[in-house]
Amino acid sequence: MSRRQLTCLVFALVAGLYFSSAPVADNDLWGHVLFGRQILQSGALPSSNGYAYTAPDHPWINHEILAECVFAWLYDHLGSAGLLFFKIAVGMLTILIMKQTAERRGAEPLGWGLALGLSASIMSWGFLIRPQLFTFLAVALLWDRLHADAAGRGASCLATLPLLFVVWINTHGGTIAGLAILAAYLVIEGVRRDSRERRWLVLSFLLCAAALLVNPYGYRLPVFLAHDLTRVRQISEWSPIPLFDGSHLRFKLAVALCLVGAITNRGRPFWESGIIALGAIAAFRHERHAPLFAILAAPLLARTLSDFLQALHASLGRSGRQPAFVMLLGAMLAIAAWQLWQVGAVYRGLYCQIFVSPRVFPVDAVRFISRNHLRGNLLLPFDWGEYAIWHLYPRCRVSVDGRYTTAYPDVVLDQSNRLLVAGPGWERSLHDASIALIDRRQPIARLMFDRPDWQYVYSDATAMVFVRKDLPGPPTWERRTRDGSENAFFFP
Repeated sequence: MSRRQLTCLVFALVAGLYFSSAPVADNDLWGHVLFGRQILQSGALPSSNGYAYTAPDHPWINHEILAECVFAWLYDHLGSAGLLFFKIAVGMLTILIMKQTAERRGAEPLGWGLALGLSASIMSWGFLIRPQLFTFLAVALLWDRLHADAAGRGASCLATLPLLFVVWINTHGGTIAGLAILAAYLVIEGVRRDSRERRWLVLSFLLCAAALLVNPYGYRLPVFLAHDLTRVRQISEWSPIPLFDGSHLRFKLAVALCLVGAITNRGRPFWESGIIALGAIAAFRHERHAPLFAILAAPLLARTLSDFLQALHASLGRSGRQPAFVMLLGAMLAIAAWQLWQVGAVYRGLYCQIFVSPRVFPVDAVRFISRNHLRGNLLLPFDWGEYAIWHLYPRCRVSVDGRYTTAYPDVVLDQSNRLLVAGPGWERSLHDASIALIDRRQPIARLMFDRPDWQYVYSDATAMVFVRKDLPGPPTWERRTRDGSENAFFFP
């Protein structure tokens, strides 16, 4: 391996480390660990939503079984550090697979090094400890197999895909995106193949589609996932990316570079450009798809940047070529060194723990509920549901949580959305609740003071707690929040 290749590999891997290392808790991390632990301990799947008072008998279709079992095992055996290092390992492995795919496309080291750095920065948005990690890795594997097949590496390139889909369908719902990518490849690439190769492509697709049935729910799981894609969600990560503003600039830069690459190089395979275009459209519609676009775009970005660097190399005089590229490699090493230092400093400061921000989660409010031994139905925003389940169940059952459509009917989710925005009929959310844990930044916070049957008992910079006036409470409210020994800022 040459020094240039080594430098670019270090740059790409450190970028993967840096952008996948954020040691912060996802809203659903508590649920993923808890649900996975219960599956491992009981050896069975819960059939209904027993954690919520709003829909206790609603069927629960858990499409993240293996991911949650992995997270639970890691946390129970290796603690938070195990979860963090697993996440980083998945990120770096994904980058390595993307590098292999870029090299299949003929990209030079500097091209794929810079492209992977840009792609990793776009992927960072989704790299928390959540089942989406497995979809990122699976998309990278699928994309590499499709590139290998397109390069004429033999029918065996697609032979492992059914096994990939068996694991994928039990890990995360992103498997539907994977099947869509495979279907697009079949339609676009199959046109230029002879009949024998086309039959093999069709057979591979059918085997992968059949693999989706290998799950505890049978056909109901893929049908549910397909139907779930048609729903409108009042969740920030499902919001669109505006085209003409200053947001998501790295994503928009990658889209522009892909467009330039597709136009300037006619030798680029049409199937690749077509699928990347579909990925870009999906990302503009829902920002949670931007990391998937980054994975798909990486080989095209690498080849486009390689072509640009080759043109730059040819335009520079002989005396200017070497210094310019030495400076570029030096800058890449300097950036990698800075990123390593940053990751090390953060992880040392947090003692390799997962940070739980009391500005994001109701850390002190939940402790107030727990210390005062409050019991009953807990009304709250869905983002806080699994945090509350971990800390307060079974004393309290929640109104909603991050399992969303997999465990709650539409009527409950609609009422939850009305509560968040204080929309018409929001008062119905109070009917069966005994305790209300309210985000003080939302409109509902001030309206609760006008409710004669509710009593305000606690507030902090993040949350407020109201209780029904007829709810039994302590003689004296315990309002102490935390002390330095309680690790209030660390998971769980």
